[in-house]
Amino acid sequence: MLIVSNAIIISSTQIAQDLQDFKVLFSTFISLFPPLFLKSAQMGCALASECCPQLKTSIFDLRTNKQAIRECINPRFTWNCQAFKQYINYFANQSTNDTNQLQSFASELELIFDDNQMQKSYQDSITITKQYCGEHFDYCVALSDNKYRTDCEIKTLTGLSQQENVYREYVQKEKQMINGLITKIKNII
Repeated sequence: MLIVSNAIIISSTQIAQDLQDFKVLFSTFISLFPPLFLKSAQMGCALASECCPQLKTSIFDLRTNKQAIRECINPRFTWNCQAFKQYINYFANQSTNDTNQLQSFASELELIFDDNQMQKSYQDSITITKQYCGEHFDYCVALSDNKYRTDCEIKTLTGLSQQENVYREYVQKEKQMINGLITKIKNII
């Protein structure tokens, strides 16, 4: 199958190859995270979904996430929220060493994302993702659900394939961003 628009062609074979490349890069990226960090992220997603869903989008926006997290753990949202109780209980049962390593890794990761170029790349990626996958694309679900993430990548690449230069630039920037993250994370672990 060829996707043709205004005489610009991106083949389905090329899209499939780029999807495979993204899958490998994402798997490599996720594999670098300590298990406690991934569990923390999953529990944070549950916390945001259950306790403060109106802040969930802000939690995944690098410009607003610190404030959104602070607000989400505010007792007015969490006083009767089961996910918050589970979150607190889970971390209360972790060793001091594990929580210190988690905090250290999170601080290092924050420094990586504080880089202006990385922030711009990340925000550009989010903007394009939401353009093709909807404003309510859920990064929490994408973290653990390969089908959900892949379906969105297919929509994005198919949508962008109508403009060859835009498509190629997007794919190149995404690969550069993820490879850059992989390199930087390898330097902190």
